Amino acid sequence: MPNKQGNTAGNISNKGLVAIQDDWLYVLAAIKQKTNGDDFTAINGGGTPQGIYLNAVGDWLYYRSFENGCIYKVHINGGTPLQLNSHSSTNILVVDEWIYYTKQDDKNAVGGKICRMKTDGSLSSTITNCDCGDINVIDDWVYYINYDEGERSASGCIYKIKVNGRGMEKLSDESACNVNVVGDWIYFGNASRGHTFWKMKTDGSEKQMLLDGVQGSSWNVSGDSVYYRKSSRKALCKARLDGSDFMDLDSGDMPTDILVAGDWVYYGVQSGGVYKIRTNGTDKGTM
Repeated sequence: MPNKQGNTAGNISNKGLVAIQDDWLYVLAAIKQKTNGDDFTAINGGGTPQGIYLNAVGDWLYYRSFENGCIYKVHINGGTPLQLNSHSSTNILVVDEWIYYTKQDDKNAVGGKICRMKTDGSLSSTITNCDCGDINVIDDWVYYINYDEGERSASGCIYKIKVNGRGMEKLSDESACNVNVVGDWIYFGNASRGHTFWKMKTDGSEKQMLLDGVQGSSWNVSGDSVYYRKSSRKALCKARLDGSDFMDLDSGDMPTDILVAGDWVYYGVQSGGVYKIRTNGTDKGTM
C-alpha cells in the first residue's frame, strides 16, 4: 500500500536519511533497494543529487537537496527531479497531499518557520513565525518545538497549532527534543531534566519520565520501542516504551542520526560512515 505519510516524525528529526514504502528502501534520495537486500539500484543511474529528509509517497520521493537546500521530488523509478520551492528547507514531512517543512530564513537557525504547500508546490502558506522543528502532523494538528524558547541548543518548548495556523497552544514549559507523537501520547527527550526520556498526553497532561532516568539523545520511537544513544556509554540502545527490555544494539562507536525502517536501524557513527543493524541487534553491516 502506498504511504499516506512519507516518513516517521522520529526519522525526520534524525535528518531522514532513509525512507521505506512497501518493500523498497530509499537512501539519500539517490539509491533504492529491496528491503531484503536485493535489487540495489541508483536512481537515474546515480544522476539524482543526494538529499536528506526523505519522504516516499506513492510514485514520488520528496527530499531536501544537498546542492541548494530546496525541496525536490523525483519519480521512484527515476526521471528529472522537479524543484518545488526556492528557499532552504528542513524538517520535511509529507502527509497526504501536503508537504510540511521549516523555512530557514537564517542559514544558522536550527529550524525555521513552519510552512506547508501542496505536493506539486502550489498553495504555499506559513503556519508559524518562530524558529521551529520536530514537526509531527496528526489529524488537523501540527506538533512542534519552538526553539526561540529553548534553554539549550537544539531544544525548545513543545507547542501544537492547527494546520491552518490557528489555535496555537503551548503544551510544556520544559526544553524538549526529538518529539514523537504516537496515538494520544507525545514522547520526547527532556533537555531540562538531564536529557531523559518523557511522555505526556497530546493536551499536555500526565507528564512523566520513562526508562528510569536513562540519559540519551537521538530518541526515535518505532512501534512499542524507542531507539536512542545512551549518553553514559555512547552506545546505540533500545527499550520498550513501558521501560522494559533494555538492549544494547551497538557499543562500538558513538551513534548519530538514528533511523528505523522496517526491521532495520540505520545510523551514522562519529568516526564516519553509515551502518545498519537489525532491531534485534544482529547482522550489523555498512550501508
